[in-house]
Amino acid sequence: MVKHLAGTLAPFSIRVNGLAPGLFPTDLAGNVIANVGAQGDPQEEGSISPHIIPATRVGREEDMVGTVVYLASAAGAYLNGNVTV
Repeated sequence: MVKHLAGTLAPFSIRVNGLAPGLFPTDLAGNVIANVGAQGDPQEEGSISPHIIPATRVGREEDMVGTVVYLASAAGAYLNGNVTV
């Protein structure tokens, strides 16, 4: 969808990019997080086995902030149709 919208909206000088950040605590991910066997707060280092998530925790807001700022700034002005994983 990102690629399609990026091509469709490019003539109107609208850039479209996406983030695919992995497992973050949301309403949709609640059951998945419950099933990964987190010990305590899933956002704390070491709460999840490194065999499941190498960072040993689910994502936090600050894990995405830098990427969002980059995409919204002049530094990311040339990107269009990018999905950052």
